[in-house]
Amino acid sequence: MIKVLLQSRTNLFSKPGGDATQIISLKNKLNQKGLNAEISTALKPNLDAYDIVHLFNITRVHETYVQMLNGKRQGKPVICTAIYHDLEEYNRKGRYGLGKVAFKLTRNDERFEYVRGFFNALRDRNQMVPVIKQWKLGYRAQQEAILKYADKIIFGSRSETDMVFTRFEKVSGHISHETIMVGSPLPSQDVDPIPFQEKFGLKDFILCVGRIEDLKNQLGFILAMKGEDIPLVLIGSLNSAHRGYCRKVLREVEKKDNLYYLGPMERPMLMSAFAAAKVHVLPSWFETTGLTSLEAGLVGCNVVSTDRGYARDYFEDYAWYCDPSSSASMKNAVLDAYEALLKLGLREHIIRNFRAEKMIEAT
Repeated sequence: MIKVLLQSRTNLFSKPGGDATQIISLKNKLNQKGLNAEISTALKPNLDAYDIVHLFNITRVHETYVQMLNGKRQGKPVICTAIYHDLEEYNRKGRYGLGKVAFKLTRNDERFEYVRGFFNALRDRNQMVPVIKQWKLGYRAQQEAILKYADKIIFGSRSETDMVFTRFEKVSGHISHETIMVGSPLPSQDVDPIPFQEKFGLKDFILCVGRIEDLKNQLGFILAMKGEDIPLVLIGSLNSAHRGYCRKVLREVEKKDNLYYLGPMERPMLMSAFAAAKVHVLPSWFETTGLTSLEAGLVGCNVVSTDRGYARDYFEDYAWYCDPSSSASMKNAVLDAYEALLKLGLREHIIRNFRAEKMIEAT
């Protein structure tokens, strides 16, 4: 039996995001297919028991780089799912608090990553050694090393593939790659909106699911919808590294009768929330996929996605798109989606192209 170690960032479980959902789904499905897959957030584990190392993320790269070196030193094949974000616009326009100040001082994406790494290491001492290695080698050099020396790079879309090959032209001739679209598990049965409606007394609302942080742009979306009476529901954990931003969001919740923050939510109730909502919106400064949009589309929501990133590769003409830097664009897209009938063909499009089983077979 092939034994696979899925390795990711050290705070994968304390700060879960879309990558955590993707990795856990991958683990479960690989095990169902007869492989033995385990998840580790360790930087230098002993790999004697494993046949393959599968890494994730070349954007937050300081930990991934150390994990890759560890795999190579122990003679294991190393695969990496890229999850590459272009954060330049977010750094310039979307950051709040210390992040905003730090970027203004550094005025450069790579220099900003060194500062960000330093503060991450202060919060989590496990990151100190990887951060020091990044300072010595360089942020971009670490990304190039993974792209060049990994045995296979997995991209989640054609747009991501094209962007990486353009941005890293220096090593593009060395990148062995496959493009495998991210998949979402199909609900085992029709999802019932009643449990959510009975617990919270809400239906036909606008839903936004994601960790509360400035990258996801919930505050910009809330302000864009000012003056509208439609209920807005936020679901997701508060990012402890963005406390100031979270406080601003929670103050808006306190001020508005039609705005609800429900915190993180277990999957059965979350799926009921998708079924109870009329529109799901991700107004982020960047999305590689938007897994929550896939889940929402599967259970009967109209989908509004950011136009930054790779979401069009997934939703094509089955979604509405918004500019996260424009209040008018966000508001118009959401209202258009809310007033429209359910987009015909969206669920079938997702089932046909983005089932988790299809992603697992390719992987």
